[in-house]
Amino acid sequence: MKAAVFFSSKDVHLEDLPEPRIGHGELLVRVAGVGLCGSDIDKILCEAVPPGTVLGHEIVGTVAGVGGGVEDFHIGERIAVAHHVSCQSCHYCDRGSDSKCSLFLSTNLYPGGFAELVRVPEPNVRLAAFSIPDDVTYEQAVFTEPLGCCVRAIERSRLTPGDTILIVGAGSIGLLLAQLAKLQDVKVLVSDLLPDRLDMARSFGVDIALNPMTDLFEGAVREVTSGRGVDTVISTMASQAVLEQALSLVRDGGLIHFFAGKRGGLKANMDLNELYEREVGLITTYSSSPRALREAFRLIVEREIRAEGLVSHHVPLSEVMKGVRLMAGQEARKVFIDVQSG
Repeated sequence: MKAAVFFSSKDVHLEDLPEPRIGHGELLVRVAGVGLCGSDIDKILCEAVPPGTVLGHEIVGTVAGVGGGVEDFHIGERIAVAHHVSCQSCHYCDRGSDSKCSLFLSTNLYPGGFAELVRVPEPNVRLAAFSIPDDVTYEQAVFTEPLGCCVRAIERSRLTPGDTILIVGAGSIGLLLAQLAKLQDVKVLVSDLLPDRLDMARSFGVDIALNPMTDLFEGAVREVTSGRGVDTVISTMASQAVLEQALSLVRDGGLIHFFAGKRGGLKANMDLNELYEREVGLITTYSSSPRALREAFRLIVEREIRAEGLVSHHVPLSEVMKGVRLMAGQEARKVFIDVQSG
């Protein structure tokens, strides 16, 4: 089978790999497409994985093989699958820290989504595989995993109806977070440097969408919050500049939530006494949980979250690096890799 294999920050190319073999409780999936995630781009550009790695984890496709004991799926069925699942019963899972569960990082799809076929392990089949209805497209269903991460982030933010939230970044993740926040009956502000992304955010129903570098931005935030500042900031990017602006815009007693990281290291300076005296909280969210994935899939299927229109570019499997360049250069909102087209 063909797979797009990572070798360096400038070299991800097609190789022939053996087809995966499946065991009891497992599935073999013929990948139709895979979403290019920011974490894939980060791993490629920072060379944070070993040469020979097959990346890709936002997977949709059809069942090509069914292991013994699997009764819920059949060959030819369209499904969406996620790469990591937690055990649901350990100390971490019981307290909502699913991504810290020992099972979480030991479960993965083999060899990765940038391949024509993947093996889905038994825990993933049981907890993170979803049959796609006929009226849901692959382009919509591919957002199951990223939306699951967003669902968990919103839950951890503990929003209250009537709150005001600022989401930094109006890419596909920012637009998913914005829609989830609207479902919590809060006022949603979105910031981005790119005019077309701000226009897209407005079309998705956010209350205010502004360039954070304009003179109008901070004044608009103050006006809409009666001078207090926003209750919560969720940032889809991590930098010193974002942290400083978040601290200037969040209210006393508010929350700053980083939904982003960067391999290769990212250090930020802050006055811890300011956090203490202002009672500002600082949290992060890494990845999803089986429960959040189920909720994400339901939201997509029931059209409570709009996923159509979030994909801006398609590239074939042989051109993964083109997709990386498009997204890294902010020319693409979301790249869908058409695996079966070559």
